[in-house]
Amino acid sequence: MKMKKKLKVFFLTISLVSVFLASLVSKSMADSPIIWHGFKGDSGHTGYTDQKMDRKLGLQWRFFFSGDYIEPIQVFSDNVYFLDRNCFLYSVKREDSSVNYKKSVATNRSIIGLDASDKYIYVVTGPSFSRDRRNPGEMACIISAWDREKGEKIWENKYPTMMATSPVVIGDTVYFATGLLDPNNTKTVGGDIYFLNGSNGSEINVTHIEEYAFGMGRGYITIAEEILLITGMKFDRSTRNQSPPKLFAINTKTGSQLWAETPLDENKTFGIPAIKGGFVYLMENPAGGGFGGGGGPPGGGGPGGGRQKPEAWLLKIELKTGKNVKTMNIQNENFGNFSPTLAKDAIYINSFTGKIFCISYEMDKIYWTKTYDRFSFYTELTATQNYLYTCLYDGTFLCISKEDGTIQYRYTIGNYGGIPVVSNSEVFVSGEALYCFSLNAKPLLLTEPSSLDFKTLEKGIKKQISFRILYTGIESLEGTVISSVPWLTIKPDKIVGNIQTFFALIDSSKVPDGKQNCEIQINTNFGKKIISVSVEIKVPLPLPLTINIKENLIITNKNRFILTGTTDPLTKVLINGLEQFSDNRGQFSQGLFLHEGKNPIQVEAISKDNRKAYFKSVIQLDTVPPGLEAIFTREEMNGLIRGKTETGALIVMGDQTFTPSPDGSFEIQIPLTVDQTEIILSAKDSAGNITSKIFNIQGE
Repeated sequence: MKMKKKLKVFFLTISLVSVFLASLVSKSMADSPIIWHGFKGDSGHTGYTDQKMDRKLGLQWRFFFSGDYIEPIQVFSDNVYFLDRNCFLYSVKREDSSVNYKKSVATNRSIIGLDASDKYIYVVTGPSFSRDRRNPGEMACIISAWDREKGEKIWENKYPTMMATSPVVIGDTVYFATGLLDPNNTKTVGGDIYFLNGSNGSEINVTHIEEYAFGMGRGYITIAEEILLITGMKFDRSTRNQSPPKLFAINTKTGSQLWAETPLDENKTFGIPAIKGGFVYLMENPAGGGFGGGGGPPGGGGPGGGRQKPEAWLLKIELKTGKNVKTMNIQNENFGNFSPTLAKDAIYINSFTGKIFCISYEMDKIYWTKTYDRFSFYTELTATQNYLYTCLYDGTFLCISKEDGTIQYRYTIGNYGGIPVVSNSEVFVSGEALYCFSLNAKPLLLTEPSSLDFKTLEKGIKKQISFRILYTGIESLEGTVISSVPWLTIKPDKIVGNIQTFFALIDSSKVPDGKQNCEIQINTNFGKKIISVSVEIKVPLPLPLTINIKENLIITNKNRFILTGTTDPLTKVLINGLEQFSDNRGQFSQGLFLHEGKNPIQVEAISKDNRKAYFKSVIQLDTVPPGLEAIFTREEMNGLIRGKTETGALIVMGDQTFTPSPDGSFEIQIPLTVDQTEIILSAKDSAGNITSKIFNIQGE
């Protein structure tokens, strides 16, 4: 039975390596009403902000991005920063969501995580297993640094591994870890924790851990009080051996290992540790049904992993020694990767069954438990003095009373609800868009989306994209919508309501080739907005078409002609109106029956993308031999032939060819030999017809 449990955990971990889900981000930095970093706002992932919020929170703005979901939000002074799943780095103004910049930080890669300092944003990406298994891209993990104000790349480091954790920035040092496998990817052979200079990416220190790999599934680092916490996994697929995870504590100054702890039960796994007051608080969960060995998303195996008893433990561990000083058993639950939120009044943690537990710091009692719907896999609990904020799996953002767990208000934000961020009088949270709720919310003029990307269009293609203009006030919105360029048409061009849909239409035949940018200008009685528009016009290559005849008059004396040609493979070809398709090599042929005289030939090729190529010619059938009149005279050993044939014909005598005058007349002098008895003279026209005449020179 024990071996079966180990095998279950083993196969779960292997599947995680192949799927390589993009991880959320980790952070360690003191909470501030102005600055919020990374995974959770304050030191050690507690997710607590020491301020009181109000029920009057209203929608300030929402910003639509290109990817399905975004990495945890970074707030610095007047700006908000985040990455979406399509690997775009955004900087938007916190006041109105206007875009400072949007930068592509990677191509065909998965986002593992990010963190930011006052100068730089650090991004870790990995192979894109989850997007295209047939083409995972570069088999390496990459950490890069980007200028926070300008969005320009500063440096980049590559590591030959499939696994890595999110970065964590403390001062001028960036911490992140990688997991190492053997050449056959059958077992873990170790992991490295890197201490990098944040300015240039150079290595300050590297701590190597034998056998245990970091970054499997969802990788996290927690740092507080000069101690780094990270969970490592160890497995051997060839022997089907899965070892319990280990929580490693590393000194951030020296890189030395302080201690390492495994779960109380070897069939359990760790969640994400949170640090407060010299203690580590973390969940020990059932091993089945989870990502990264700590429980999975709702519906992903369920609490307890099927047959396992769904039982979890809340652990309290001395940060400096690793000594377990207190445990609390919680039956019938799996908390997975959800980490405890350590507020001033209590410990708060959410489970996969949709419950929130409010627990005393003495861990001797549960103040209250409330059951909600399942939580989003990408969320956490964020606590203020009076409220908890989180997101449900069904796309709902919740504000919950800390006093008794009752819901104060809810707002639909869509799928992939992220970690709420409280900063000053605002709460930021991501779903189908990035939302800003504020105590000072005023009527807003909004566009959905905030930018339009027509991507790549081939010349001649028409495409339209819809967008909406919204005004959240009760007054009537009026105005106009115009394009900054003639090749973009907006319909309608008048604003007649507070929520209205418009269409932007591009006729690419009128757009200059290459990448083009323009604006949709919105002018209303309550302000102006700009929607940026981008498109790339690609001129398709001409459709090739070659035929085995020339494009001028062709003359033949054969009444059947085989027309052959080549074009793109599987292309429609019309030969004098008769339709066929070229083969997979682009070749085609057609037999033609000709009538006497001129036979027009028309060939048209039409590709699947509507490119066309044309060919025209004329084949003239001439089966009538040319006329030939000739007289031979002899003077001793010389002969003379005078005559006339049709215009354009040639005179052939033996291996000699003579060209008559334009009117067809000719005169040929011939030296004779003693034994020569006859001369054969022929007229050959351009169709190949021949008329011959024989002269008996002995009898002349």
